[in-house]
Amino acid sequence: MPATGISGLAPRIARGPNGYLVAVSVTQTPFSDGKAQEDYFLDDVGNTIKGPILVGQSGTFGEYAIASDGTNYMQVFRKEDFPGQLGKLFLKMFDPTGNLLFASPEFMPAADYQSMWLAASTGGSDVYLLVYDLGGAIRAQRLDAATGALLDVGPIDVASGHEPRVAFDGTDFWVTWHATSATDYDVFARRVSKAGALVDAAPIVVSNHTTPATPAHGHELSPTLGFQSGHGLVAYMYDD
Repeated sequence: MPATGISGLAPRIARGPNGYLVAVSVTQTPFSDGKAQEDYFLDDVGNTIKGPILVGQSGTFGEYAIASDGTNYMQVFRKEDFPGQLGKLFLKMFDPTGNLLFASPEFMPAADYQSMWLAASTGGSDVYLLVYDLGGAIRAQRLDAATGALLDVGPIDVASGHEPRVAFDGTDFWVTWHATSATDYDVFARRVSKAGALVDAAPIVVSNHTTPATPAHGHELSPTLGFQSGHGLVAYMYDD
């Protein structure tokens, strides 16, 4: 089945060992105010192997994250008992063809989790790093790649800001986000090791558009990033 039939909002895509996982938000009937996440598992040329699979229900579009460790896929999603309430976090693991390996009970308590993103390490003893915005505080949690278990007693306090993204550079995780600096929004980054330690003593300024000084510079927003062969790229929206 071709992948062109996929429809939904807030799409996420993850590269697996021999294909892709695409996750989207859809309206969950019969409740027009309810939302759900659906997964599509694709082969290397974009044909649908399996899908849509209903993964979780939520009152908020796009509050889920997916990634692959090169063997399987992990999906973390927020579930609200009623739309507008605080959401609890749940986790599911799938093999590359879309077979459910396991589903966790609630593994993080109800809170206002926003802008969740997930990345996996490589090179052995692998972990996932989940990042999220909790009321303007960027937090991170490590998850065991095999079991999905939380590896940290409490969340890693990365910085203050919004819309975090995360990627692995082959050694460490890089977290990016935007935050206010003086009167503008700028883009920052900070590294987190596979062991869960903050590598950088303070956030790294990626872009603050300080030159030229006039006219007044605008905002750098919504960064995303990726790495390939030891090189990284950060892209962001500029609003003047």
